[in-house]
Formats: sequence, C-alpha cells, structure tokens
Amino acid sequence: MGNNWMTSEGLDLNLELFNTAKPHTIDVSWGNLSGEFISYSSKTKRIQFRVKMTPALFSILEKAPKEAKIITAEEDYTITWQAYNYSVSNVAETATITVEEKSQ
Repeated sequence: MGNNWMTSEGLDLNLELFNTAKPHTIDVSWGNLSGEFISYSSKTKRIQFRVKMTPALFSILEKAPKEAKIITAEEDYTITWQAYNYSVSNVAETATITVEEKSQ
C-alpha cells in the first residue's frame, strides 16, 4: 500500500516537510578512524568525535598518527600534536574519542 494523503478541498500539504535534506555533518579522520565531529578546542588542541564501536578499536588507537583532519564541505583542517593523550567512552554502539596535546 502506498502513501495516500487525503485533505479537504483547498487544503494544501507542504510535502517538503517529509523530504527534508539532512544537514551536512562535519567529519573527522584520524589514521584509520573516521567519525562524526563533536567539538574542538584550539587551546589544548583537543578534538572530540564519535565513531562506530569496533572490536579492534584499541589496536587502531595505539597506532594512530600525530595528526587528525576536521573535514567540512569547504575545507580540511589539520590538527597536529607533538605528543597526545586520548580517552574513549562508550555509548551504545558508538565510542566517543577525545584526543588532546599531552601536558608537559
């Protein structure tokens, strides 16, 4: 059965409400990980992003490079660290990863 809409005479439906385009998200690429951007702080070079949980996540994290990219429709912004710390938190089927410049 298809989608049928019945209205009173003279009543128009704005069907664009049902076909709204998803806004373009900002992506993050860090080594072999790609995810959805959450936040960035230039003061501590702290980036936070969400990825799908994978069994090899911690092995991938241990081999991650000293740079990440924030990818938008207009540009790719590269963050580099001399040394970094990272943390991971798990929410359902995703992991939130935070990477920041290591304190001296």
